[in-house]
Amino acid sequence: MSERDIIVGITGASGAIYARALVCELLAQDLTVHLIPTAHAAIAWRRETDEAVGGKSGATPATEWSAWLGVARRDLDRLIVYDDGAIEAPPASGTFRARAMVVVPCSMNTLAKIAHGISETLLTRAAAV
Repeated sequence: MSERDIIVGITGASGAIYARALVCELLAQDLTVHLIPTAHAAIAWRRETDEAVGGKSGATPATEWSAWLGVARRDLDRLIVYDDGAIEAPPASGTFRARAMVVVPCSMNTLAKIAHGISETLLTRAAAV
């Protein structure tokens, strides 16, 4: 990974429009986004945007998140979506190089876990390292 990589976490907090704006802007700047949505992120997304999310037959999480975020087709190869439960994924390693990590929106639960070093999911582990 490199200085062109940004890790973005999305939690179940209010603020879906901020996540959408950030991801689209990072991709527009020709950066690679490593997206880690939590299990509650899709629930909050549905509540705030009235978009039907989750459970589409045959759809992958990457396909669904790219659609929800409004990612342009030309940018799809630079959006990498991870399951928050995949603690073995590359962003969990201290050797994974990224320019920055942003959690938007960030629930108080996730913020407290990050602040206290509780690394039980991919998102919190990536923040710890």
